[in-house]
Amino acid sequence: MSKSHLVNVLGGAVRHGILQGSGFLLSLLVVRGHSEALWGGFALLQLQVGLCALVANWGHRDFLLRRFAERPGGENRLWWNNLASRAWILGVAAAVPASLNRNDPWLAALLCLWLAALFASQSIEVWIVRFQGFAWAAWAEGAGLLATILALAATFPGWDLRVLAFCWTIGALGRLAILLAIFGPALRPVGEGRWDPSQLAEGWPFFLLALSGMLMSRLDVLSVGAALDDAATGRYQVMMGHFIALQVPAAFLTAPFVRHLYRLPRKSLYRFAARLAASGLAVLSVAGPLCWASLRWGYGFGDLPWTLSMAGPLFAFPTYLYVPLMYGLYRQKKEKKVLAVGLLVAVAGALLSYGLALTTMGMMGGWLAQTILQWTVLFFYLLI
Repeated sequence: MSKSHLVNVLGGAVRHGILQGSGFLLSLLVVRGHSEALWGGFALLQLQVGLCALVANWGHRDFLLRRFAERPGGENRLWWNNLASRAWILGVAAAVPASLNRNDPWLAALLCLWLAALFASQSIEVWIVRFQGFAWAAWAEGAGLLATILALAATFPGWDLRVLAFCWTIGALGRLAILLAIFGPALRPVGEGRWDPSQLAEGWPFFLLALSGMLMSRLDVLSVGAALDDAATGRYQVMMGHFIALQVPAAFLTAPFVRHLYRLPRKSLYRFAARLAASGLAVLSVAGPLCWASLRWGYGFGDLPWTLSMAGPLFAFPTYLYVPLMYGLYRQKKEKKVLAVGLLVAVAGALLSYGLALTTMGMMGGWLAQTILQWTVLFFYLLI
């Protein structure tokens, strides 16, 4: 591995570590500083904002990265045209949290501002990948986390949903400010961004793919929330957040090579996936028990059996195999098949999570459903 690739891998690792670590740290502060029920209620607000941001971003990152790889040149104009084409979607998406929280205007306003900052930050993501600026992006994530923690400290102990939304909005604005400072020169427009509906049409499959991915990883929270109370939902969200974090190394180990994965033949992708899976086994053998220890002693979930240390690795391991295969399917223009798989297993997983959560399994029913979902995705990616 060259020095530049090593720097990018380490930068990506630090960035993803901050992203996942911030989720653990902030949820721990809320659970320990207030209650599992408050975190459970706030997790549903996070889901609102995240889903609306995903809709507003319209799968632009993977669409633009593929366009950059296929037709080098004119990236700046293409990005601005894409941003202008998506701007109206942000307005429509913002109406969702505004409407759902209309009984609390201040909360609704904070969620909309948080959404706007998240939209802008995610729009810069394509430049982070394009210029391999993962180390710089880590600084932005760190600044956002620090801003959120300071806001939480300043408002303690009067935490409620509105206060938490305020703190997360402060963090999102801090992250955006750093990203603009770092990548500002690349964002200077060459001409004016213009409405280009063809970009939305071409980005549609990528949006649906991103939507199906989010539904696969987040719809279960809604399902479990519908079956269980806020306290149990909060505990489930924390547990699955730990397990989803075990998937993150697959993403940051792959990120520096995304541009190349779009060009690799299938056999080379299989070799890359095999190396990634070997790395995954090493990571999961250590991280699985650490997750159990964090939940049992860090969060105070003292009734969790030690066998739960295997639950996270069983859930996460398929990711190390199917992430490279997914990019290979993109290269072969099989987005529709990937989408069909994603939507099918997301809906099936949500129904199964709800059904199993209603049984005596409780939140472990949700885990079992999501684990079955992950292995099903791997099976279908190998099949198609």
